[in-house]
Amino acid sequence: MATTHDASHRTYGFQPAVLDARTQVVYPCRYEDGRLAPFHIFDGLPDEVAPRHGTSAPPEDEKPRLVCGFLMAGRFVTREEVLALPQR
Repeated sequence: MATTHDASHRTYGFQPAVLDARTQVVYPCRYEDGRLAPFHIFDGLPDEVAPRHGTSAPPEDEKPRLVCGFLMAGRFVTREEVLALPQR
């Protein structure tokens, strides 16, 4: 679901992305067809990262591994880090 923050951050060059905390791999948010998404969406993530409905899911006791954030100049930043940036 898109938020006002998602839309305004994209204006400043922040690409919504997801960090796999287990592997430290960052995935830009994409639609299933591969286009970049302007908001946080899991549809374009590989099945091993975000299983689809009807596929095997990780055990319930596994620590949540996906962290929503943004890519800015090739660096992953969390939502909290973005909100802490000085206002212009």
